Amino acid sequence: MGPYPGRVFTRIVNSAAGPYDPFESDIPTLRCPSDPGVGLPAMGRTNYGACMGDSVHRTNYGAAYTIQGASKSSNIIQSARISNRGFFNCQFKTAFRDVLDGLSNTIAMGEFITDLGDDDKRSRHVNGTTGATGKMKYPPLGAAPQLYNLNEDPGENVHVAVTNPIKVRALRALLDEWYVATERQADWRHKE
Repeated sequence: MGPYPGRVFTRIVNSAAGPYDPFESDIPTLRCPSDPGVGLPAMGRTNYGACMGDSVHRTNYGAAYTIQGASKSSNIIQSARISNRGFFNCQFKTAFRDVLDGLSNTIAMGEFITDLGDDDKRSRHVNGTTGATGKMKYPPLGAAPQLYNLNEDPGENVHVAVTNPIKVRALRALLDEWYVATERQADWRHKE
């Protein structure tokens, strides 16, 4: 269903393919009756979203590389399979049999509000890949990355490495396993 995966929003970028109206159409079935959002910014508003998992790494690639001629065993596609842990992924088929931890433990879809232009924090985009809204804080070049708890410390004044070193060690161990599983180099990590 839908257009060729490489298709762009023709109102934004000039494309010889012409417009694809479903991208810009509001479909009442895909709208929550209690959401009053109408008008701009709009490109086919919906209140329902598919769960693509806890990682945004390679979500823009997925199986699209097979369309461009890459083999299914290419590094990019394998990396996308490893990182995209949600029920739905970019151009990968998913069935109930693919859910290994049980369907009762899996979020497939969810409901969300749409942007009304009122600067509601629930409808603002996230910064980077952290999931935090508002101003981003990056460590200075050469410094070890600091781990922040934005819920308890919205001003990002106290980092987790000082307040809870045990959790940081556990997180580092998980990251070490993840980096090995994805065959990445982890040069950024620092030793205690």
